[in-house]
Amino acid sequence: PAPIDIYTREQEYLGTGFLSKNSHITVRILSKDPAEKLDRTFFAQRLKAALDYRFTVEKDNLDNCRLVYGEADLLPGLIVDRSEFLSATHGEGVLNTIFDGYQPYRGGVIMRFTGALVASEAGVTTRYGLYNVQERGSLFVGPQVQVYEGMIVGENPKNDDIPVNPCKEKHLTAIRSSGADEKLILTPPRIFGLEEAIEFIADDELIEVTPKSIRLRKKILNTEQRMKEMMKARRAAQEA
Repeated sequence: PAPIDIYTREQEYLGTGFLSKNSHITVRILSKDPAEKLDRTFFAQRLKAALDYRFTVEKDNLDNCRLVYGEADLLPGLIVDRSEFLSATHGEGVLNTIFDGYQPYRGGVIMRFTGALVASEAGVTTRYGLYNVQERGSLFVGPQVQVYEGMIVGENPKNDDIPVNPCKEKHLTAIRSSGADEKLILTPPRIFGLEEAIEFIADDELIEVTPKSIRLRKKILNTEQRMKEMMKARRAAQEA
């Protein structure tokens, strides 16, 4: 979700943060400077300041530090994801957890803020088709993979599902060039284990587990029917 500015009824600026209608804590303020942008640099600086403070406290033990999230770090609602943490540290980070205690229920945790790239038809993926799909987001499959309509083949950085055709063939012409498809460079696909797949899926998605592979798919496979249900849900949310 995009950050929003929060004002009083008298139009007095309070801060900038994120709005979550599904949480009991509706607004989480991250900055009280109207000129400050909540981008990647902002969060990197906040996290660095939090870590620097911990290294200052733990002067005698600089090999590790405690990362405790809370309002004091000006990062309210920060949750450290284990799989993302291991990916960011290239498997070298060590994350230990300890149970602190029970607190009043504060609302559900939103699983993810991104959408899915969903195959619009069945077939075998091609390098040409995936090259066009990866412009929309990250890939979950590589070339020469059998997919079907409604199967999730990638992740959209925006919070919307996009139907794509990873099986699209390049139109043939009278002009030929050797190795043309090999010049289409693809980013390596993200391969899911069962635990990562469970963390990733949204309420309208399922995991298909076979002896040879783990696939992600939409509950409603048909693209047209899924879009109708999506529009109906949006209208219901607006009316509510």
